[in-house]
Amino acid sequence: PRPGTDPAVLAGILRELIAGDLVDRAFVAEHVAGFEALERAVARFTPEAVAARADVPADAIREAARIFG
Repeated sequence: PRPGTDPAVLAGILRELIAGDLVDRAFVAEHVAGFEALERAVARFTPEAVAARADVPADAIREAARIFG
């Protein structure tokens, strides 16, 4: 990634985890506070938006989310 864009890359991965339903919703509901706020915060970090900003291929963002998920 371009210097200083690591947070955007992470936000893109988080967005893909959420959008791809790769999150254990039952665990989140029981143990996580503020998840809805996180979901709203990362909504604009599509793989394409992150790719343009961070110079990381959109498919790499998607693949990282699948690996983490």
